Amino acid sequence: MITRLKRSFAVALLVALALPAVGLAKEKESSSDSWTGTLIAMSGTTAPATLSLQVDTTTYTVTVGTTTDMVRKFNGDSSLIEFALGDTLLVEGTLAGTTITAKEIKDISIQRRGGSFWGSVTSIDTAAQTFVLDPTFPSKNLVDQTITTTSATKIFQGNREGEFSDLAVGMRVKVIGLWRKSAHSVVADRVLIQLTEVKGTVKAIDSTSTPNTITLKTEKVESASNGNARFFRKTSVDYTITLTSKTVIRDKHMVIIALADVKVGDELVVRGLRTGVKAVQALQITDKKTKKTIKAFSGSIVSIDATAKTFVLRIKHSATVNVATKNETIYVGSDGGVITFADISVGDDVHVRGPITGTTITANLLIDNDLPTE
Repeated sequence: MITRLKRSFAVALLVALALPAVGLAKEKESSSDSWTGTLIAMSGTTAPATLSLQVDTTTYTVTVGTTTDMVRKFNGDSSLIEFALGDTLLVEGTLAGTTITAKEIKDISIQRRGGSFWGSVTSIDTAAQTFVLDPTFPSKNLVDQTITTTSATKIFQGNREGEFSDLAVGMRVKVIGLWRKSAHSVVADRVLIQLTEVKGTVKAIDSTSTPNTITLKTEKVESASNGNARFFRKTSVDYTITLTSKTVIRDKHMVIIALADVKVGDELVVRGLRTGVKAVQALQITDKKTKKTIKAFSGSIVSIDATAKTFVLRIKHSATVNVATKNETIYVGSDGGVITFADISVGDDVHVRGPITGTTITANLLIDNDLPTE
């Protein structure tokens, strides 16, 4: 009897010890593993699909289902449409033979975090809407990056929205987008064109050719040494400043002036787009020397030239002043509402303010005290 009990106990003990082992075996069999390799083929860019993954000397078939998670290097959401042959993939899943059923795929070759570069444009392919960037940030040791733009890419010149045609070789830009590290390429979300500021003295003005240009002489002080002696020297560089229809010229009080008001010897501050080593396409020019005399007059309108958008203003007694307007003139009614030149009439009591040349004032602001009428 005792012997039978001992045998039964021994069998039960063996069964009990065997059960955890079986459970562990099943758990290990169903657990996922991971493989890192190179993507060498793919059946399509939407799931379900299959990928070919080269890991050392073995080629695995990776099945991608609709529930497979796909992420970039820093775990941002991704999809098969972002994958490219040659990318390095980290695949997590279950293996049967040489077929991996993927639970998650991480494309190590693509990332947004860190996908931001400063550099200079070295070449442009207008047909393909791409350009090559020589990066200086985040690392000067990075090789040239091919920047691809799409219809969704936003391009800015400073705070103005621009377009691909605004880019030129030599410009310094910042590119933000999807970086494919192994391919040395970026699909740009945004391209920010850095504005260049140049200060100098007007050396020459070409106001007859189109586009107009200004030769600007800039100076800088450099330190140098001769043996143990250290000294400073002044060097000068001439910049070619190109003016376009977008260029705004202002005097030292920020009043808009014309190119004819700029003279040789004037001190300019130019902000614009660098189009070469010593060339800038100007967006804004401030003439520090030119100063328009700002005047303000109030009176009644004597006559109006609707075609030229000018009028004669009687200011006191029989004295008159000629008033010219421009596209930037602001027209306001007595209640502060916006009006137009066509709204003013002979006899209206108006107030004008702007720069004056001789007996003509060019209105920056016009207030018609008789408008609106009840």
